[in-house]
Order: sequence, then C-alpha cells, then structure tokens
Amino acid sequence: MPFYVEPGYVENSYTASEEQSSLADSVYVYAQLMGDPTTQIMVSWVDAIGDGEQYTLHYGTDPSNLSGSVEVQGTQVPSRPEWIYHATLDGLAPGTTYSLKLDCSRGEHTPHPVKTLPAALPASGVRFVATSDIHVPVGMKSPGGMMRLVTEQPDAVLFAGDLVSSFKESPSFENGQYWINFVRDYLSVLHSGTMIPVVNSPGNHDVGGHSTSGGGSSSWESQYFPVFFRSMLHTEPEQKPYGYIKLGDYFQVVVLDSHASPVVEVGDWLRATLDKDTPGVAIHHSPSMAADVRSGTDMALQDNVRRSWMRELIESKTACGIVGHIHYRTRTVPLGVVDQDPGTVDSFEIDDGWIIEQEGGYVEFGQGYRSGRGEDASLHWFLEESQNQDQYHTIDVLPGEIKVRTVNASGVELYATTFPVDTSALAAGLRATLSGAPANAEVYYAVFLDTDPRTFGSPLAQGTADLDGESRLTVPLQGVAAGETVYLVVTDGAGNGAHGPAQVEEV
Repeated sequence: MPFYVEPGYVENSYTASEEQSSLADSVYVYAQLMGDPTTQIMVSWVDAIGDGEQYTLHYGTDPSNLSGSVEVQGTQVPSRPEWIYHATLDGLAPGTTYSLKLDCSRGEHTPHPVKTLPAALPASGVRFVATSDIHVPVGMKSPGGMMRLVTEQPDAVLFAGDLVSSFKESPSFENGQYWINFVRDYLSVLHSGTMIPVVNSPGNHDVGGHSTSGGGSSSWESQYFPVFFRSMLHTEPEQKPYGYIKLGDYFQVVVLDSHASPVVEVGDWLRATLDKDTPGVAIHHSPSMAADVRSGTDMALQDNVRRSWMRELIESKTACGIVGHIHYRTRTVPLGVVDQDPGTVDSFEIDDGWIIEQEGGYVEFGQGYRSGRGEDASLHWFLEESQNQDQYHTIDVLPGEIKVRTVNASGVELYATTFPVDTSALAAGLRATLSGAPANAEVYYAVFLDTDPRTFGSPLAQGTADLDGESRLTVPLQGVAAGETVYLVVTDGAGNGAHGPAQVEEV
C-alpha cells in the first residue's frame, strides 16, 4: 500500500540533453537545517543542464532590496551530468523570512523564501515532522506523500534515513537518477510560503558499505548521501554526519548516526558533549530495540546502540527518539536506567547499568514505509507495534511540553504522547512594564524579542493576562533575561491599549 498516491503521477526521468525553457525549469532548490537554525540555513540546488558555472545567491528581508549575496561554485554530481550547489547563510535574524534570487550567465530564478526558526519559544510553539525509510519510489510512491507532510505546516522536516530505493547509494548514472528525481520531485514540494528545511540522519541505504553490527561504513564519504545532504558536515563535529541542531536554549535535535560512523564513536561524542538540561528529541536510523527481526546482525547493531547511546539520552531532557530501519510502526514503553541489577524485572543490560521500564521515561518511536518483517519475542517492550507503516510523526515543542503525534496517511491522528518539560530554568518569573498601558485590566498581550516593529518575527509570548495598577505585565518569558528590552503590545479589546519598548525585570 503506498503512503499516498497523487492521482495521475508517473515517475519520469530526463537527460541533460533535454531542453528546459528557463532557469526555473532546470534548477531544483531545497533548504537544509544547520547547527543554529535561528541564525543559519543552507540553501542547496541541483542544476540539471548547467556546466558548473558560478552562481550568485542574493538574499534579504526586503524582496525589492536583496542586500546580501554569496558566490557559489558547484560540484558535479558523481557519474552524472548535473551539478550540485550548497550555500551557507550565516548571521541571519531569528524568526525572519529571507527572500532569495539565484543568478548565473543563463538568467535568474526566484525560489521560495527561507525562514529562520525563533530564538525563543513562541506561545504557539514550533513544529517538526519526522519520517523515515521512504525508499523512493518503492515506499513513498509519489510526491503526494511529501505533500501530506506539508499539510502539517511544519517548521522543519527530520528524516531518519533511507530516502532512496535500496542499493542506489553508489555513484552510477542510473543510481544518480534516483537521487536527482528525489530532489526534483520530492524535496522541491517542501514549501508552504517558505521552503521547509530538512536534515537526514543516514541509513544503511544512504551510505552503503556499512557494518551491520555498528562498525560504520568504509565508503560513506564517496556515496551520494554527502553529495546531497551536507548541512551536518558543517556542524560540530566537522565533517561528521551527526551533531546538534539547537534552537536557542529551549530545544535541540540530537542527530545521531548508526550507519556511516562507528556507533561507539558516536557514543563517545555524545557522552562528552550532550547538553542534558536542554529539552529535545533524537533521530537515528537503527532503533535501540525492535518489534521485529531482520537478521541476527541487526540485533547486534541494536545492542551496540543501547550500550553506546541510550544511557545518555535517557538521563537527559531528551524526551524521545524517532527511528526507522525496521519498517514497523512502534512505540516503546517509557524507558529508564538503573545502576543495580533489577533482578527479576525485565531489563536490557548495558555497559554501565540496566535499561528498564520506568514511568515518565524516554520513548522510542519507529516508522517506515516498506514491507514488514516477522515479529520477535520482545513485544512486551512496546505499547504499540504494527506492520502498517504508512505514517509519520509530528513533534510540537510547546511551553511546558513536547507533544508527539503519530499520524496515518490520511492525516488521522492514531495516538499522541505528551512529555512534560520543566521550563523553570528557562522561564523564570519576569515582568515587563509598559508606559501608557491600561491599569487593572485584562488584556491581550504579545511580546516580541525584536524592538523594531518593521522586522518583527514570531511573538516571544502571547495570550491574555492582567495588568496590575502600575500597568505591569507578569508572565513567564523564555529566551530573555532580566535587564533586556522587549517590544510589548497590549489591548483590552475596547480600543484601549499601548505598544512600545518595555524593560524586563525579575519578579
């Protein structure tokens, strides 16, 4: 059963000799998440008929005055006539839309704009969509599957590996066509007003030459994965396909790698660098446990993942993990770690303790779109397991909680899991005072981090609250400290209100 079939869609190929009518027809643009998506973004594009000529990417907040620019030289796609380009935009303003224009000797093209993520968590939250194992075109059989993700209005998409059909990772004319088609037909539809940036944690069919027990791949750097997905290679640690994507001090995506790099190497890095006090989610291809068996070596890989990574993730504020590989829809019981042998309690022994079921603990969600495998005997570790794989997950980062929804191909929520987030360290009692605001009144308020109304992004906070007799508003604010200045807008709904810079102080 396909994830979603777009009526009339037929996969097609092309050759570089085909004539395209304009630059817009021959250039396929997509955006990638970087380490700080509040101030950085990678803009990438494939030129189907160019000869490697230099491009200029212009960008700016005013579409009529693109004040920034970067010169970009392309790299030829291995074993293919197309060229690939990657441009890193740094020093951007958080929560801000940037218009783009590409130009080269053949003309100009105006792609969809890009938007940075907010540096402080807005009251409306931030949404991610996560999916994996789409194995284009075997699993997600048409770009309509991506369109379903777009309907969720995500701020970014997280891929947990295996994007292109099996054994298409090695450079050849035919294999490269699958990757070009993926960019052209699938990534190109990820926009809703602005391009939706993506990141991919590599799977076995992305990198090839991998060790099925967790020893990494001897050839991943020469495969197609790093040709098309380069953003994490420019994030600490440099030239590695894993790292952190950090949104201010309120959320992080822990991008792990179970197939290109040795699992133990990734675990050593995680122990040395994980910020355990920042809420977040992890994405990686291989699960730490599975509701079915592919092979004995897969079980060895899962054991290595458990031993190398899971204690760090479970003991941090990382709420959950999104994984793939097994092609099952799964949800584990909440997981914890203990130092002492739990005796008769079901457990997985790891190098420095035991993983057990523990209320309020870390949860791992599995997914995938290809054929299921046979069940194993460890189903007591799962609240949900199903061979129905046509689903994805939304991750809503909200004040006080992270909510993960499992959604089927029709957009119907199958179940939701909420993880409370202790924001006491981020949202101390702060107060903003605005001169001229109505006193002793219930008001609608909106707080902006940027004090220039011309460049407002998303509100830092918004809602209803009471102003006291001195027109002071006391609400929890994330991403701002006492002594800073915010821009405050208040109205009582009867035409009385005020707006302007407001000083923040501790209560």
